[in-house]
Amino acid sequence: MIDKNKEAGSVGAETASDENALINLSLALQEQENQTGKTALFFKTVFLPESIPKEASYVICYTLPTKSSMKPKMISRFFTQSQFDAMLRLNESLNGKANIYFSTTLQDAEAALKKNPRSRGTSETAVYLSFLHVDIDVDAPGFHKSAGKRLFPHNEAALLFIENGIPLTPSIIVNTGGGWHVYWLLDQPMILQTEADRKRAGTLLARFQQWIRSLAGEYKASIDTTADLSRLLRVAFTYNVKTAERRLAEIIEVTNRRYSLEEIEAQLPTQELKKKAARRLPFTKRRQRFPNIESIYKNCRFMEHCRSRPNEVSYNEWFAALSIAVHCKNGIEEAHKLSRGYDRYSEDETEFKIAEALKGKPNTCSHIAITLGSKGCHGCPKLDGLRNEGYVL
Repeated sequence: MIDKNKEAGSVGAETASDENALINLSLALQEQENQTGKTALFFKTVFLPESIPKEASYVICYTLPTKSSMKPKMISRFFTQSQFDAMLRLNESLNGKANIYFSTTLQDAEAALKKNPRSRGTSETAVYLSFLHVDIDVDAPGFHKSAGKRLFPHNEAALLFIENGIPLTPSIIVNTGGGWHVYWLLDQPMILQTEADRKRAGTLLARFQQWIRSLAGEYKASIDTTADLSRLLRVAFTYNVKTAERRLAEIIEVTNRRYSLEEIEAQLPTQELKKKAARRLPFTKRRQRFPNIESIYKNCRFMEHCRSRPNEVSYNEWFAALSIAVHCKNGIEEAHKLSRGYDRYSEDETEFKIAEALKGKPNTCSHIAITLGSKGCHGCPKLDGLRNEGYVL
């Protein structure tokens, strides 16, 4: 487990609740040997019990594995704050035998069950929101169906995006065994008393997730929308039993971050930006703006050098070439094609470096020629005395 203490001055606010619940979470988890005790610390950190209204209930849902092809039945239970220990006992009795989830909001149990005796709550019966989240799947056999989706190829690529591709530092990162649950804790929970309150909370979560999804798009990966106010996430420190190989959902990173609504809002695209985005060219036309890599090979001696002599280029030269290839038409495919000529080519390593390259811009001529000192640039007329800051296509 990593305890990340970010430098002062970055976005985020530490509160009195922070000091009591979050700053000590990493240390407390290390001192707590019992998994149920760790789960209790997790719930207390993300929900801040001292702020919870009396009518609010935790929601625990679980499914038991089935040997048939039938979809497993989900069972839901509500627990008030006074029943917190009973909730933990249920969690302990099921851990390792069932997949256990919790609602991202606390619910008005009476209102939810009045609508449907088998309900686990809905967005309309949510009364308390204390964090924002995203659920990031990876291409893990037996866990997620990737047909029609471009999931992150593996956990490392997804974690690279989480840690480097999102401007807001997460508060908690959980490895679920089949992907990642990422939390941004609010310094002041949202109490949802009216329809307007719930609409505001739902809109905020939807905008936040859309922003994260757009950032993931820069990594050529997709993230599902999970922005309803009754969304279920896996309980931390319980076992994922979707496959025969049980995997523990474990917190791997804790930071000192809680965010105000104003800090969250400051990161999200404005309505004006959305209008401008809506006026952009259709995707079929925008797609033509990506350069054709064959034109680059024709005009760039460095790129042609990397393609024709892959075993002679250094690691830094290869990554520089990768940073150019991924931003071309069919960039991921072209990056792999460029790399396959290397005798020790690894598809997994290349995927990992592609994800890293996608977060930045293509390397410039001057960087490759001067900083890297690539001999592939020698005699290239496109350098124009090293004044050229890009590629002339």
